[in-house]
Formats: sequence, structure tokens, C-alpha cells
Amino acid sequence: MSCYLTCYDPPPRRTHDSGPKIAALHVDLQPVTFSIPLNKSVKYSIQNNHDCLEQEVYVTCNSLLCEIRDPKVRNGVSTQIYGLMKKGETMVFELGLRDQNDTSSIPLSPLIFSPAGYLEICHYDAQKKSDSDWKNKPNEVAKYDMMIGSTYGRWKENLVLEAESEWVKKKNEEFIEKFQKSLDDWELETEKIEKGQKKMMTDLMAANVPVEKVVVEEKKIEKKKKRVLGCC
Repeated sequence: MSCYLTCYDPPPRRTHDSGPKIAALHVDLQPVTFSIPLNKSVKYSIQNNHDCLEQEVYVTCNSLLCEIRDPKVRNGVSTQIYGLMKKGETMVFELGLRDQNDTSSIPLSPLIFSPAGYLEICHYDAQKKSDSDWKNKPNEVAKYDMMIGSTYGRWKENLVLEAESEWVKKKNEEFIEKFQKSLDDWELETEKIEKGQKKMMTDLMAANVPVEKVVVEEKKIEKKKKRVLGCC
């Protein structure tokens, strides 16, 4: 499957905007199914079909249940591989279930909204010359590093499991429990901020603080509230 598509819908950019621009992937991904069996891994291959330029390619699996086998990076819900690919070169990786004997608890991440999570691929014209040019720390997820004005491809697909086992059922329940707790914590924190905002506004007005300063303080609280909400 040549992934000449993107699941992202960026807003139209102004002609003078020199930031990175979304583009379709110019890689060939095989196979095209993302249903992961319980008892074996699925092997995938990515071929660089870009016209001429060497590409930096990143493959990241964000999942509570699945992982990239033998990843370069393993961090929480994320497993990742990355590398340089010339035209026609192929990158091979496998997706499978996480180790069911691993009893360690993976922290809930805002990256995923379901236990199975998703696979993401990103590529752009290479800025690096070799693997040693990646400066991320051991098991730190490598971040995309496009140059200003560059074009990149970015695509993702939700993962599903072919069947459910007791382990999968347990992980699903664990996810729901953690997700509910995170919602409860979010509601408590939001309520706390709103109460603090009301009290501060009352105190400022009672102290005859200039309206301009009240507005500034109110904007600061709104900014903090947005961070808690995860919207910026």
C-alpha cells in the first residue's frame, strides 16, 4: 500500500508561512492490515518511494497492549524505531503483544485513548547523516526535527487485536480504571482552579486593584486551566 494520504487535516497555511507542511506519505507499507494476533507478531516493511532525497523515517507504536519488537526506544506506552532511508531502501519491523509475564504497570498516557493504541509513521528530508546524529537519551522517544519550510508525511492507524485473552481483558479493565481516575483528577484540579480564580478576583476587586492588572491575572489563570485541560 502506498500511503499517499494523511489522517491529519491541518488548517490552510498562509503563503508567507514558512513552517513545516503536512504532506502525504511517500512510502510503501506492507501488509495493510493492523489486526494483531495474540500468539505471534506481524512483520511489516516500509519502502522509501520518495523521488530522490534520503528520508528520516520514524515508526512509533503508542499502545498499552502492543509493541514494536526490538525497538530502539521503549518508554511507557511508546516503542519506536527510526533511521535514514535512501530511495528504494526498506525498513522492516514487527508488531506484537507486549510481554504478558511483565507485571510492571505502564503509566497512563495522554497519547492513547484506547488500550490497543495506534501506529504512527512520519518521514521528511533527512537532516542527519548517520544514526549517531540522533541525540535523544537512551529510551527517550525521538522527536521529529524538520527544518523550517520543509514538507513531511505523517500517517497513523489504530491497532486492534484479533481476539481477547484473560491478559488482554485485565489490561482493558486496568486502562478503564486509570482513565476514569485521570478524569476524576482532572475534574478536581479544574474545580480547584476555578475556586481559586473566583477568590483571587474577589480579593483583587476588594483591594481596588486596577482593572488592567485584574485582566492580566485572569488571563494567567485561564492559561493554567487550559494546560490542565490538555488543550494547549
